[in-house]
Amino acid sequence: LSREQAAKQDLERAKRRLEAELSERSDQEGDNKRLLEELRQQVAQLESELAQTQQRLDEETHAKTLALKNVRELESTVQELRDDLESEKAARDRAENQKRDLKEELEALRLELIDTGTNSEAQAEALRKHEAELSNARKQLEVDAAAHEIALSELRKKHATAVDALTEQLEAMKRVKLAVENSKTQMETSNADLTNQLNTALAAKAETEKRRRALEQKLNAKMMKLEEVEQQKADLEERLAKATAEGEALSAALEESENKLSKFARSEAANATTLQELRQSLEDETRAKLAIQTRLRQAESEREGLKDSLEEEEQGKMALEKHVQLLQQQMDDVKAKVAEDAKLLETLEDTRKRLQRDRDEMSNRNEELQAQVEKLEKSRKKLQGELEDANHALAAQRSDQVTNERKLKKLEASLAEAQATATRLQTEKDQNDRDMRQRETALLTKERELEELQERLEDSERQRTNLAKELDDLVSHTDDAGKSRIELEQNNFKLETQLKELHQSFEELEDEMAQLAMEKQRADLQINALKAQLERELATKDEGFEEQKRQLQKLNRELKEELEDEKKQRLNLSQQRKKLDAELSEVKQRAEVADRQRDEFSKQLKRLQLLSMDLKRELDASMKSRDDALTAARDLEKRLRATESERAQAVEDLAASERTCRTAKSERDEALEEANASQSAKNLLIEDKKKLEATVMHREEELEEAQTAREEAEDRYKRTLSLMEQAQIDLGLERSNTQRLEAANVSLEKTVKELRDKMAELEKEGGKRLKLQVTALEGRLAATEEQLEAESREHQKAAREARRNDKKLKDLMQMLDEEKLSTTQMKEQMEKAQSAAKRFKGAMESMEDEINQLKSQRRRLQRDLEEITEQKETSERELLTLRSKINRNFRTGRMGSTGVSRPSTRTGGDNTPDDAQSGADLDAANSDPNVSVTLPNSNHTSAE
Repeated sequence: LSREQAAKQDLERAKRRLEAELSERSDQEGDNKRLLEELRQQVAQLESELAQTQQRLDEETHAKTLALKNVRELESTVQELRDDLESEKAARDRAENQKRDLKEELEALRLELIDTGTNSEAQAEALRKHEAELSNARKQLEVDAAAHEIALSELRKKHATAVDALTEQLEAMKRVKLAVENSKTQMETSNADLTNQLNTALAAKAETEKRRRALEQKLNAKMMKLEEVEQQKADLEERLAKATAEGEALSAALEESENKLSKFARSEAANATTLQELRQSLEDETRAKLAIQTRLRQAESEREGLKDSLEEEEQGKMALEKHVQLLQQQMDDVKAKVAEDAKLLETLEDTRKRLQRDRDEMSNRNEELQAQVEKLEKSRKKLQGELEDANHALAAQRSDQVTNERKLKKLEASLAEAQATATRLQTEKDQNDRDMRQRETALLTKERELEELQERLEDSERQRTNLAKELDDLVSHTDDAGKSRIELEQNNFKLETQLKELHQSFEELEDEMAQLAMEKQRADLQINALKAQLERELATKDEGFEEQKRQLQKLNRELKEELEDEKKQRLNLSQQRKKLDAELSEVKQRAEVADRQRDEFSKQLKRLQLLSMDLKRELDASMKSRDDALTAARDLEKRLRATESERAQAVEDLAASERTCRTAKSERDEALEEANASQSAKNLLIEDKKKLEATVMHREEELEEAQTAREEAEDRYKRTLSLMEQAQIDLGLERSNTQRLEAANVSLEKTVKELRDKMAELEKEGGKRLKLQVTALEGRLAATEEQLEAESREHQKAAREARRNDKKLKDLMQMLDEEKLSTTQMKEQMEKAQSAAKRFKGAMESMEDEINQLKSQRRRLQRDLEEITEQKETSERELLTLRSKINRNFRTGRMGSTGVSRPSTRTGGDNTPDDAQSGADLDAANSDPNVSVTLPNSNHTSAE
């Protein structure tokens, strides 16, 4: 009974102990679970912080690259602006040189006109008109120069503002760069701190895992129920893991869909902005074209006026130089020329209109192609960025896979170490169990010895009581038996000594039992504490291992899923690429058809507009030509009247000249003067010819320069045409991409709605972990939204760059138009110079004719002089003969009869004065050469 009671007590004690241990273990398990949850939360927070830091670093690197790109682009724009300024300066220098040359030519022409012109009223009127036109042209040149200077000042201001803006942007980019570098250093320090914390947490986790592994085998028997609970828990966690994986997949899909949606929205906004910009650019171009057309009309009207004035001047010169009959013929010729010029002007106007249409169409195509090129370049850059992102993601996944494999190897090694420590702890446990069993056996033997001793004590007490009774009986029965009494006393003393020894041994045994019980209790307490610690450590290590296993399984699954997704994505991308190629071909065909239709419609509209404008211009031109013809007819009538009056005056002058004889001296002097004047005119004409040849050479050089500039402009035009074709191709691609993106946007919106519904269901079904995952996903979504915002900024920047490029294209087109205008002006100037050269050549020929006429007159006068000298010589000879005859007759009269001496003397006296007078006259004639013409007649008469 005592044994059974003792066993019951022991069982109750063990039961109480086990219950206490179970309660402690359950408390420890709760504490461990809390600690695990806290550690998980900390790990998740650290992972989210690491992800955020990585995203920030990626964003900062991306911003840095963008800043560098912007800096390069700004440098390129600065260089382009500098080139434009240099080209503007060169154009200004050329314009100034042309202005100077034109001024010099105008002065030369004015001087030539003054030298070659006469003092008639028509010439004065023509000169006044020409000077008024020259003053107007000078004023226009001054206005153009002022406008050019204003434009140059505006360009300089724009360049200065652009340079200032670029410098400010560069400074801002430098500041952003410094801030990014500072934030990068801070993030690196925080990342290092987080890595250190993670390392410490992992080290603590490894130590707990080691302890758990060491105490794992000791609690296998008592943890069956706990294992069943843990199995249930593992099932629940697997379900939760599956749910989390599904949630992550859904969140990834959501993120991708939202990214695509945002990209599509941004692309749509960019396309809308580009469309608006294209419309604005088209409106600006139409306005510029209208302004250019008005300028062309003004220039044409001015050109026509100048042509008319030049023709009038030429006609006036020809009318003044030629006779009245030639003027009538010139009127007929002028009318024919006017008709031919009108026809030529009409043909030139038609060709100009055609060229204008072609230029407009080519400019429109160029703009469209440029826009398409820019859009295609953007799409290509986007695809390159996506490919680079995919490559980076693959590399990151591979690196993660490698790191996970390393972690798996490390975990396997740690598991092997834990197993070794577990086996070692199991052997120690077995040894401790053996020691405990040996001590229990020793306790049992001691207990048995105690029981035997107690039995012996009881037997000895019984014997002692019996012996005391016997002694009493003996004392009472036997008084004389002293010896037996002594023996009995001796036996009693021995028995007492034995009893004392037994008492002492019993006390020692009780002390030993108490010590053993205390040691047993201590050992039990230590074992219980060790078991509790081992159970806690094993639970924590089991949970950590399970979490690591689950994480590794998740990572493996995620990697496998990512690989499968990548394969699927590649297949989808290939399929989408094929579909996109097919769609692109279809869209290209449609776009080509639409472009053709649009071009046809635009051409028809332009043709109608141009026809209406041409009709208006033709009407205006016809009205102007009619008015010009009327004015020309009136001028010709006036000139005819003036020529008739001049003819009448000439007739009167001829009559007066016939009446008044000119002497030989005046004719000779006039001939000599005319010869000298002709010689000086000839010299002047030679000098003018040299000047004209120099101007012609200069104009030919300018024509060659203009031709080279025109060839360069044509090369630039061809380049712009090629760029426009590429831009058209890119525009078709961009349109197909927008259509495809719109379809994908609709499908993604549907998928987003479905995923949101699934997320709502999962949020209802899931618990705290799902909420935490959802928060993490929300953080990722926020990060993706930030990335999307950064991409939107990049798109905006790309749109700004596109606008800049459009502006540059517009500037280039304006430059081309200006170069074309300059080439046309140079051609007109060359034509004017050629016409002036022709006129000067005609003037030279007329002057040469006049010189020839003067030469012929001079020859005639020389012949007349020679004839007069011959006549004078003959008259002198005749005079000598007459003198000799008279002398002979005089001598014979003296030598005649003497009776007639007085009459002879009287006659001689009568004749002597006459003879003396005649001799005096002859002497005077001989002495005075001016009377060489009249003397021979008198001599002949006297001789007769």
